[in-house]
Amino acid sequence: SLSSQGVEQVLESYMVHWLLGDDEQGITVLLRNHSILEQSVPHWDQVAAFLKGQIRDLDYKRQHLPDAALAAASARPGHNALA
Repeated sequence: SLSSQGVEQVLESYMVHWLLGDDEQGITVLLRNHSILEQSVPHWDQVAAFLKGQIRDLDYKRQHLPDAALAAASARPGHNALA
């Protein structure tokens, strides 16, 4: 299971990989230095806020609407990935 912070790191990494494509050196630089990431990617603060909102939404649904989370396949019985 991942913590909310762990999920955030995975999603941020995914977004950087998606934005930079095959630029492995650029990906490495941006993931190692958050201030360069914020300066280099336009509106990164908004992207990061969106990701955090999605994580909070998923966590809320898993905690407060477990039947809906199970139906949406974002949870499994007896397991919470954001534990």
